[in-house]
Amino acid sequence: MVPDGWTESLLDKVAGRKSGHTPDKKRSEYWNGGIKWVSLADSSKLDDGLISETDKEISEQGIANSSAVLLPQGTVVLSRDAGVGKSAILGEQMAVSQHFIAWECDCPSQLHNWFLYYWLQMKKGFFERQAVGSTIKTIGLPLFKKLRIQHPPYAEQKKIAEILSTWDRAIEVSEAQLVCARTQKRALMQSLLTGRRRFPEFEGQEWKEVRLGDVIASMDAGVSVNSGDKPAGRSDWGILKTSSVSQGTFDPSENKIVDAEEEIARLREPVSAGTTIMSRMNTPALVGANGYVSYDMPNLFLPDRLWAMRVNPSVAFPAWVGHLLASGSFRYKLSSLATGTSGSMKNITKSDVRAISIKLPPLEEQKRISQILDDATSEVDRIIRGADKLRTEKKALMQQLLTGKRRVSV
Repeated sequence: MVPDGWTESLLDKVAGRKSGHTPDKKRSEYWNGGIKWVSLADSSKLDDGLISETDKEISEQGIANSSAVLLPQGTVVLSRDAGVGKSAILGEQMAVSQHFIAWECDCPSQLHNWFLYYWLQMKKGFFERQAVGSTIKTIGLPLFKKLRIQHPPYAEQKKIAEILSTWDRAIEVSEAQLVCARTQKRALMQSLLTGRRRFPEFEGQEWKEVRLGDVIASMDAGVSVNSGDKPAGRSDWGILKTSSVSQGTFDPSENKIVDAEEEIARLREPVSAGTTIMSRMNTPALVGANGYVSYDMPNLFLPDRLWAMRVNPSVAFPAWVGHLLASGSFRYKLSSLATGTSGSMKNITKSDVRAISIKLPPLEEQKRISQILDDATSEVDRIIRGADKLRTEKKALMQQLLTGKRRVSV
């Protein structure tokens, strides 16, 4: 049903649809000529409003000797191949590859380019479902020929776009705050965990050089069991995925449900407070990834590729060890210990991890360091929650504004 005062149109009737092309890669003169060219290599730059930089450039000769065309600033583009449904607005004159559809909203009072961009963002799930293919999923051109859009008068479109862009700016501010908070936390870790910065009450007290094995009481793995695809609910049994630990954090939502009784009976090594969970086998970039567990989760269990590392509390403070293991310098040490013939999968051994040399401050200083770093972690988490809340609210607002369920005054 079309909202009162709105119009339903073929998208082709209210915007000029174009596609792109790839110049001959064997002709060097067609490339690196200063014309920005949006390709699948730029997938990570999409879904962020304007795109102003591209991985590759083509030349005027490349344009002249291919089906590629120069698209004006403000053109809306959508990926129809890998990264299906991702969209952006060109920040300047550019060209695109054949993997993209482009719409020029150059007809006054018809369709506002930012309204179209947000509409495409809202419809991203729809586009993902339309993609077909066994290797690389793609959307065929016929879909775009019959694509229809409901839109209000131009002034209302512009107002809707302005409202949503306000939310985007708030999210950008939150993301900038997150970068700053993470940078501050890293700086604190580098200074406090190395002894470069000391608290006055601990000055003169020596740090001991010990092996990690001197403070780790146990390193226990779970077992791998058959599991489902969805995460476990509160009353379900679940097993962690290796992706539950990354970048020094533990994410318990990264798990899979275990519902067969015979598989539940095989579960062992529940997630316990005060342990650090570490990946013993993973890709070269993620082997040794770890995260500290703050509270018990008796319905979640470790697989065989994750260790639960327990600290001897008479020697070390568990949270301090968690921060140490998550530090960038320690992650580098862990990565350097990884072995394996496969280029895509590496592993580390208990004996190698236990043999790592560390500098151990007095127990009370460990607790003080942990308190400071816990506060920094809480600040990072607070900003993340705020940004997530903004994204959720923006998504709900898009559904209301872009479908006419909520009207705006112009």
